[in-house]
Amino acid sequence: MFGVAMKDRAGRVGAQGGGPLLRDLLTATDAHIHLTGHSYGCKVCLSAVCSEPLPRKVNSILLLQPAISYLCFAEKLPDLDQHGGYREALSRVEQPILSTFSTAD
Repeated sequence: MFGVAMKDRAGRVGAQGGGPLLRDLLTATDAHIHLTGHSYGCKVCLSAVCSEPLPRKVNSILLLQPAISYLCFAEKLPDLDQHGGYREALSRVEQPILSTFSTAD
């Protein structure tokens, strides 16, 4: 139950806090924005990027041991007529999204 609550919280923090903050930063400055998250922080980053349209692309995202589904960027989910929940991030980031993982994941 703890893991589900943490994942839900990470999604809300990203969408409701990170998303508006990211939009404001991208609007107010020409700075390159690089996002990095670890574990549930990856969900925060991806939720921020995908929660609402952005005025321009984020420069890069680095996901360190992400606590997200391996299908999150899928073009089509198995047996479903929909794409992965963070597929939109691929078109909102200039560089390829990089991710690390280990054999323990």
